[in-house]
Amino acid sequence: MPAQLRGWRKRMQKAKVESVYAFLAAATLWPVVQAARQGDWSALTVLGEVVSGAERHVLIERLPQWQDETEAAREIAAIIAGDQGPELRVEPDAVLEAVKTLELAQWGLRQSTRSWFVEALQRDGVTLNSSQTMRADLRGSGAIAQGTGSQAVGQGGIAITGNVYFGPPTQDPERALAIYRRVLMESCRHLTLRGLDMAESDVSDAPRRLDLHQIYVDLLTATPVPVRRRGQRQRERPAMLLEDVSESQPLRALEAVVRDRQVVLLGEPGSGKSTFLTYVAFCLAAHAIAPEQRWHEHLPGWPDREAHVVPITVVLRDFARWLAAATPADAPRHLWSFLAERLEAQNLSFAADPLHDCLERGDAILFLDGLDEIPTPKQRRAVRDAAVAFMQRYPHCRVVVTCRTLSYQDPAWQLEGVPSHTLAPFDTEQIEQFIAVWYNELAVLSGAR
Repeated sequence: MPAQLRGWRKRMQKAKVESVYAFLAAATLWPVVQAARQGDWSALTVLGEVVSGAERHVLIERLPQWQDETEAAREIAAIIAGDQGPELRVEPDAVLEAVKTLELAQWGLRQSTRSWFVEALQRDGVTLNSSQTMRADLRGSGAIAQGTGSQAVGQGGIAITGNVYFGPPTQDPERALAIYRRVLMESCRHLTLRGLDMAESDVSDAPRRLDLHQIYVDLLTATPVPVRRRGQRQRERPAMLLEDVSESQPLRALEAVVRDRQVVLLGEPGSGKSTFLTYVAFCLAAHAIAPEQRWHEHLPGWPDREAHVVPITVVLRDFARWLAAATPADAPRHLWSFLAERLEAQNLSFAADPLHDCLERGDAILFLDGLDEIPTPKQRRAVRDAAVAFMQRYPHCRVVVTCRTLSYQDPAWQLEGVPSHTLAPFDTEQIEQFIAVWYNELAVLSGAR
């Protein structure tokens, strides 16, 4: 079930909203408001497409004024209770049907309360048919693909950018993976300036966000490798040509990942470990969605035969919290169960089986970020053992783990048999490159405001 529908009945009771229809409409629309306030207007644009059949766009006009979910629910209830209620319900009807909100909300209830749900909707003038879906006349375009990274999901569909998908499920494995990749792209593509730029300290203003791929600078490790003369191809990485500048030179972080199918990247805080994972995940997902744009060329040396691997990212501190009640710690199903629950929270449960098939075939790359961020020794062992068990269960998949350098010196953190490389600090050339791309992107962003 999507995150915004979890616990909806308790929230409705706390808000003292009597209309189930109005509260569920508000719960569905509120993430759009939140996204717009964070500077992501694409969700609002796509919403406009969904309700384009309405003669009047009362809700669209009111969205920016809402302060919270409760205020939105009360206002929707007042609107539909008025004399022009039937006319003004075209907008919420379209949204609820597109996202299948009523079906999902009822599915999440206990059997004993489902009759209450049906009766409550009947009081609101809504009838559910035998398949528990709302009878509604959805107006608007048949397929929607608005803006870079948005998802066309067919008639009645809506995909909200971010890490939650809104739209109908699909039984087509390829389409399911495409939707999963789109959602992953949207969660990886930007770097928010708040906290980095003093001009962004005003939280009342929408934060500016840089495109990560425009400012990313290739990372090096402290591992030396022999230098090959230009034109001499490396045996395992034919696309990689290196300059003959010295007897040895640092191994690139990306090359380490290509060379070792299971690898640990170490680094100091702020060394770019998480950013590296995010960048690689974005490029791989983008290439599979739009191969004609040759996104894999942003990953020089990446094997062509693995250009379509599916990236799976896990923040290990989140997994540790989830794992606290699970036993035994070394069962590989635990990490997969965590991934499956996260997919469900993102409204992507239909992608679980295709994603698992990719793991079975070795067509996935797993990014495990922040091994050092596990707070207690017990949790640390549990997470480490679960990660090792998962790697053994799916031995053909690539796995990249990140950890702080000092923490990994403790044997309790270490993954036995997995090679590790330490990220090197930026050298002068990298610093100059970063400053140039950073200010160039800031100039582009400032000109667009």
